[in-house]
Amino acid sequence: MTRFFTIKYFVLLGFLLRLVFAFLIAPYYFHSNEYWVSGDTALWTTAFTNLLEHGIFSTALDMEYGVVGRLPGYSFILGPIYYLCGKDLMLAAKILCSIQILLDTACIYFVYKIILNLNFTKPQALIAAFAYTFYPFSIVWVPVAHSETVSGFFMFLGLLFITRPNTTIAVSFFGGLSIGASILTRPQVLPLGGLIGLMLLVNIYFFRKYIKKELLVFTAYSLGIFLSYGIWPIRNIVNHGKLELAQDIRGLPMWTEDMVAFRRFIYSVKDDWNPQFTDMLQNKKIKFPLKNMTIEDEAKLDQAVFMAQNCSETFSRWYMPGKVIGRKSHQEDTCRYKIAAIFDELREKQIKANPLDFYLFIPLKNLNKCLFKGSLYKDVKRLDMSQRVLFIFRTLLILLGLFFYCNSFLYGNHINQWFWLFFIYFWCLYLILSFGTSLQTRNIEMRYLLPGDVLLLFPAAIFVSQLTDFIKQRR
Repeated sequence: MTRFFTIKYFVLLGFLLRLVFAFLIAPYYFHSNEYWVSGDTALWTTAFTNLLEHGIFSTALDMEYGVVGRLPGYSFILGPIYYLCGKDLMLAAKILCSIQILLDTACIYFVYKIILNLNFTKPQALIAAFAYTFYPFSIVWVPVAHSETVSGFFMFLGLLFITRPNTTIAVSFFGGLSIGASILTRPQVLPLGGLIGLMLLVNIYFFRKYIKKELLVFTAYSLGIFLSYGIWPIRNIVNHGKLELAQDIRGLPMWTEDMVAFRRFIYSVKDDWNPQFTDMLQNKKIKFPLKNMTIEDEAKLDQAVFMAQNCSETFSRWYMPGKVIGRKSHQEDTCRYKIAAIFDELREKQIKANPLDFYLFIPLKNLNKCLFKGSLYKDVKRLDMSQRVLFIFRTLLILLGLFFYCNSFLYGNHINQWFWLFFIYFWCLYLILSFGTSLQTRNIEMRYLLPGDVLLLFPAAIFVSQLTDFIKQRR
């Protein structure tokens, strides 16, 4: 049996597992035969098409923030395939997803090598590779033309480079280049890139005996980050006058001012925008969990909801079964701005009247959702049993990773500096998404948490190894 516990068998098993899921299981998991394409897939091809045909990278040429509506990394991968397929989006998605099977399979080997780079044992590296082989939320995104798999590939490739013992300047440069490419496909990797740079900078001080080498490693890494990711925010400032480090959802056709204002308002009073959003689309009577509302404020809220249901083009674009809205008015623009103004005003009043709810209690609910929820939906019927099992498995792996740190603190064990970095990044990502007040925070989706989750597989593997050794000794 132990002869199958090798990296080549894990890689083969991981490939077959992803292949089977992509072509046989995915239609049942996603309850659709068109799972290859998500709601966001066309945005990447649109931005790439606009660049080639109009000379500007934009998700929507008629929207101010279209130039920063999406990061460019995935567009420059999917876009060329899209054109080679004669602009057949479904065919391009199937081809790219087939490539993503190979990329995510390669990550199994990267995980194995990264653990070895950090001076852990081969059995421990195999446990980490085994965990990633079966990690559910990496597998489920492989057959979807979405950026999670590609971003993960570049993230692990960058870590493979930068964690190498006695790393060279060239290897550090390619590490930075790869991490930058990962950021260009998923903004959630941005804190990781910054933390790695900070750690390399701190190493210059702590390893003063090798100050020249450490300085060159930091410089090479920083140059790699700059040449891949760094050009993006510079382009945004120089070409478009926008200080945007990642992306802005206001550049997407489905996220005009009224929709953005509604989401910001609802996340100021609760941790989920449903059932209110769904009820609004279906013209149902809506109940908002509001506090300290005056009669005047309630009247304004009713007005905003009525306008959203009757004259907002954006709300009418959101498809929900049985929706009855969509009666577009020639005064739609005026309607949109009035809706946004009301929701923005009510949001400010709610924050002022209930600061603890906004800054503490609602974010804590988000954090609990990130860590322990069996699903991201209050209505558990929206998930079948197989999906709920995956959520539980994910939570178990996260707890195993956190147990490693608890065990190390308890027994005074040394913690590798890279494991410290993974720990800090994990919590940075979770806290930013849970407590943040920007447009793209508080909307908790599992794919947003994926980079932090998979890095916690490393300490989880070591903890399992330590636990196994402890049990053997007790026997």
